[in-house]
Amino acid sequence: MFKQDFGINNISEAAIERERRHFLRVQHTFALSNWVRNSIVNDYGVPENRVSVIRPMAPCSSMAPYQPMSRQPSQRLQVAFIGGDFVRKGGDRLLSWQKEHLHSFVDLHIVTDDRFRDERIPNTLWYGSLGNSDVIGNLLPRMDVLCHPTTRDCSAIVVAEAAIVGVPSITTTVGGIPDLVEHGSTGYLFNSGEDAHFVESIIGLARNPELLMKLKVLARKKALAEFAAERVFSSIRAQVEHSLHPAAPTSMA
Repeated sequence: MFKQDFGINNISEAAIERERRHFLRVQHTFALSNWVRNSIVNDYGVPENRVSVIRPMAPCSSMAPYQPMSRQPSQRLQVAFIGGDFVRKGGDRLLSWQKEHLHSFVDLHIVTDDRFRDERIPNTLWYGSLGNSDVIGNLLPRMDVLCHPTTRDCSAIVVAEAAIVGVPSITTTVGGIPDLVEHGSTGYLFNSGEDAHFVESIIGLARNPELLMKLKVLARKKALAEFAAERVFSSIRAQVEHSLHPAAPTSMA
């Protein structure tokens, strides 16, 4: 997948062959996305019934009751970016959008390493490297949108974490991310590099509070159904039990 989709050529054929032997040896493999599952089946030759997709997990049992925040068109849009690998995840491009197009109506909240801090960008708040509990428990619930314009990712757990607190994401179609967002329903998906679409979608949500509220509610609904840790653990447990105790084949009379 990395060779084909991301142009990474430093993975040796010997390493790929070792992975193939491993996949074929184990009884069952859990993949974090359909993108990964398709590669395990098609590139490594593993039977489809020996690979299952599980979603990224987001905690929700200890959270306060969900109260989606409504906003008026006159209020500033609160947009978050969360990512340590700032450039690969598109943070530099987001800063340019904030400087050139968005700063008049967007407050941009950035969680990343302090070495990327740029105080010249207007209406941008820098948090450094926050712990996960602070991100999910304190920062994300105050946001309207998560912007994640990544150029290379296998998946994006932060998208699931945002959705579990009712924050829709605007992100890219790379890797397994399309499993996490239903375009136009729980957020937006664009090809990496389609910067104009990212900017237009943020402007559109700032101007349309009703649409934003709809995305918030549907993002939360999808997250509870697919990303909640309890549901993911239950799916894993069911598959493990099935692998340990497969149903006996039906005899032919």
